[in-house]
Amino acid sequence: SRKLPKSIFFQIFKWMELFLLIAKHYRKTDFFHVCDVLPLPMAVWTKRLFNSSIKIVYDAHELEFQKNTSSKRYGQLIAWLEAKHLRAADAMITVTDLIAELYKEHYNIKKPNVIHNFPYKQTLGHQDKFRQKFGIRPDQKILLYQGVIAPNRGCEQLIEAFKDMPDQFVLVLLGYGSLWDSIKAMSSEMNNVFMHEAVGRKELLKHTASADYGIYSIINTNQSHDYALGNKIFEYIMAGLPIISTNL
Repeated sequence: SRKLPKSIFFQIFKWMELFLLIAKHYRKTDFFHVCDVLPLPMAVWTKRLFNSSIKIVYDAHELEFQKNTSSKRYGQLIAWLEAKHLRAADAMITVTDLIAELYKEHYNIKKPNVIHNFPYKQTLGHQDKFRQKFGIRPDQKILLYQGVIAPNRGCEQLIEAFKDMPDQFVLVLLGYGSLWDSIKAMSSEMNNVFMHEAVGRKELLKHTASADYGIYSIINTNQSHDYALGNKIFEYIMAGLPIISTNL
């Protein structure tokens, strides 16, 4: 079903196909570690229908019932699926104390366990990958946005801001996402904005350490964003970068 359109109607068929494949091949599994909401019903119904001894760990990487979604209806579907299946999990983990407390209050459940989403600690000195790749002058300061290039992350606002920035500052956007093409088009005639394709986890910090400042520009369009604590914050810290952030 992979070639079917991406509308919600066809996504239901894709979801059902994946559920049947999981039930067929993994029903004898001891544990399901479920990342985010959409696989949660698959795990719960595999347990209910095929193997009641399966243990389910639900891993909410953000405030799923208030997350940023492509449409209001899709967000409502995510919240409904979580509410219907969350209590069937044998354990739950999430990424910050604030998010854990909100889950406890919202669903009247035991506070989930917290496992911070920190990257592994690394130590390395300043690198120079961006200057070498893009020909950025030594006297110019590099401001880096790394991560998903998608709506409500502040990417469009950064491009607008850099239309009026002095020559000594340049912006590098490192990552991937649904806004890649539109951001590239917006900045195509700007000589102080550069776009770098995503790199592997092992290479990421070398690129982070090639900047002078790190940017965390997430916008508070929903409660999940209000309490978000992205990996990039800690990658900037490990690289020794001052952080320019929204006030969340």
